[in-house]
Amino acid sequence: MQNGTISADTIDANGAPIAVDIQLTGDLSITADVNPAITARTTGSGDAGEIRIASKNMEVFTSIEDVFTVIDSHTSGSGRGGNVTITTGDLQMTGDPFGITFMIDSGFIGSDGGHGGNVTITAHSIEMQDANITSGYAVAQLFGEDATGAAGNVRVTTDSLHLNFSSIDASGASLRDRTGSIGRAGDITVTARDIQLEDSSLSSQGFERGGTITVNADHLVMLDSVITSQTNLLAGGGVTVSANVVELRQASQLVSSTGGNGDAGPIHVTVNDHLSLLEGVNFFRPSGIFTNSFGAFGSGLGHAGDVFITTPRLEMSSGARINTATQSSGRGGNVTIQATDSITISGEFPTKILEPLFNLGTIHPSGIFTSTVGGKCSGSCGDAGRISITTGSLNLGSGGRINSGTSSTGRGGDTSIHATDNVSLSGTLSDGTPAGVFSRTIGTAPGSGAGGDITSTAGQGVTLSNGAAISASSSGPANAGNITINAGNSFLMQNSSVTTQATQAGGGNITVNAGDMVRLTNSQINTSVAGGPGGGGNITIDPNFVILQNSQILAQAFAGQGGNITITTGTFLPDANSLVDASSQLGLNGTVTIQSPTSNLSSVWARLQQNYAEVAGLLRARCSAQVGGTYSSFVLAGRDSLPLEPGGWLPSPMAALSAGERPVARGEGAQIVVASNA
Repeated sequence: MQNGTISADTIDANGAPIAVDIQLTGDLSITADVNPAITARTTGSGDAGEIRIASKNMEVFTSIEDVFTVIDSHTSGSGRGGNVTITTGDLQMTGDPFGITFMIDSGFIGSDGGHGGNVTITAHSIEMQDANITSGYAVAQLFGEDATGAAGNVRVTTDSLHLNFSSIDASGASLRDRTGSIGRAGDITVTARDIQLEDSSLSSQGFERGGTITVNADHLVMLDSVITSQTNLLAGGGVTVSANVVELRQASQLVSSTGGNGDAGPIHVTVNDHLSLLEGVNFFRPSGIFTNSFGAFGSGLGHAGDVFITTPRLEMSSGARINTATQSSGRGGNVTIQATDSITISGEFPTKILEPLFNLGTIHPSGIFTSTVGGKCSGSCGDAGRISITTGSLNLGSGGRINSGTSSTGRGGDTSIHATDNVSLSGTLSDGTPAGVFSRTIGTAPGSGAGGDITSTAGQGVTLSNGAAISASSSGPANAGNITINAGNSFLMQNSSVTTQATQAGGGNITVNAGDMVRLTNSQINTSVAGGPGGGGNITIDPNFVILQNSQILAQAFAGQGGNITITTGTFLPDANSLVDASSQLGLNGTVTIQSPTSNLSSVWARLQQNYAEVAGLLRARCSAQVGGTYSSFVLAGRDSLPLEPGGWLPSPMAALSAGERPVARGEGAQIVVASNA
């Protein structure tokens, strides 16, 4: 079919239920360079009929360098656009790279509130190059026309889907339209074994309600591509991805946002093998998963969407991030991650980020972020979302951060990390500031939100090294959050810090629990307050061993009271260059309590001797049984009486043997025998 047209349009009347029906046992080839190839459009009050196509394979091609539609069933009135159903083998759709080609338009245009038709494609493979499918207002937007209807749904089922400079769009109305127009997005469902998006998008944005985007795949690979759902007035649908492997590369994103009172929909990502958020080359935005509440419409009460990730392995690098933020009175989205094997985070975004939401500084680390920044609040600002991580091991390297912060009246979110194995934090950012886990409150106005708490629990151990930090800080009038570390066997710090410092308000508390050892080398645990009346936070440490090498444990204050430091340990070993201090410059000093049977043996670390002990001397035969002498013993249980007085010696069994008593038979008592030549 070349430059021909099959048309079944209607005006103020319903089209036939199946307006165009093409059933082929062979291949179908469509070239459209002049007019649309197939139309079943409606104008006025009538509903358009369905376009139905079945063929062995199907190829659609156009070379028009303009806005052009090949298969058109849209509505220009109050009626419903026609459905489009395609069933074929290999489907190839190619548009002109200098034009904007809609291979299918079943959407709506005009202010009469029409409803877009549904699009259903079932094929063995689908390749789209410079081609678009819309069931909503995309064409109206390009021509600057009003559009107040609802988009149809789009469903694609195939073995292989490859989009290159292409899109599938079920958006409902222009998000820039502030006149009160209503638009409801449709849902998009894509099911395929292999999905690859390059410079492409799946979009379901609605002024009234954003739609739901669902992707089911074996492999999903995105390169500089976006999957986005956005809402304003009503709760949005969100994004759900289920696959064996998901890789977001080169500035690819999953996004769910709200601009008004409606809550943004959640983002669910369930992966059986691994989820990778990667960059690879310089782009203008980071790869990642984002939910936001912008507060641009209405009272701005909508919450940012929650993020749920389930995967064995999560890898994030080169500035990739999982980010939830609120500028409004709605709360930020919570982030919940279950990675049964491991989470690895490292590397920074290499260039300036042009999108203002992410361009909050000059350094852009990889990581997991929740924030409340204010600016569009109606009354109190929303709290930042919580971060909850459950994993086998967490490895956070240079350029990586986990951060929940507030610069508004909303409270910072709490961060909870639970690793069945180890938590390892190491390195810094390129500007020398620490990598690590952070909770910050930086608001300066009265009533600024307090910082969130940080809890880290590990089954084996927690290690900080090479400048890394765990920090809950305050630079304004709000108190810093608390830090609790349950480190399993050991908590080891080298050239690193754990702080809940504040400049004006109270420092948070720090609690460190470890079954075996807490060891600080060139490191610091600090709850001090630099100025103002705030008191230093309390520090509680409770392992078997505490070892300090050129390190400090500080709970100091300026005008307020110093914090209390409590160390309960079997052995407390600080060297001469270490300090434990809870003083206050102008206020009351805090207390330092060290409960340790063994402490401060010499304040000097001695190197063990290099030579081994003389074995022959240790093994000389001294057993009294060999020389017929008496012997000594420690009696754990036996027939003898208690000591004559507390702390006294037990009567010697030798005295009884000398008097002719028989030796203790096996089973009558337990003895530890020590040979003696007495």
